[in-house]
Amino acid sequence: MRTHLEPDLGELDLSELRAAQAQEIALVVGDATPAFVMGDLNDTPGSPMYQALQEAGFRDVWRELRPGVDGFTAGEGYSDERPADLSNEHNAFTQRIDYIWTRGVEHPTAGLQGRIKLFGAVPSERVEGPYFKIWPSDHAGLVAELLSPVAAGLR
Repeated sequence: MRTHLEPDLGELDLSELRAAQAQEIALVVGDATPAFVMGDLNDTPGSPMYQALQEAGFRDVWRELRPGVDGFTAGEGYSDERPADLSNEHNAFTQRIDYIWTRGVEHPTAGLQGRIKLFGAVPSERVEGPYFKIWPSDHAGLVAELLSPVAAGLR
């Protein structure tokens, strides 16, 4: 399931709403495995949203495969440091709010296997714009390749 949870509105903290949205996603997905949830979830690791997905049995692919690496995918909102045309030289990402979550694809003894990386996070990944190089998005993308023990007959 691909989704985009509600961002905060100015000073209004909507973290409990995002937690409720994550719980609703978990209800819709039910007990299905394998299952994936990915998108701009507008919340940081450890938040109520994050905890709701963990409690539903989902695993944060970035944290599982890249422990200790920040994985920042977005900045702290729009500012003079990031022009609307995405022509800034550096990305200034300071938080991780974009995720890939999975359930039911981990190896029974080795855990989640595969790799995950950011795309659009370093200057060499800027793309040709109409007049100059620009960032592909105001967020870094996540690309994951996961090994499925089910497909490999390892279960």
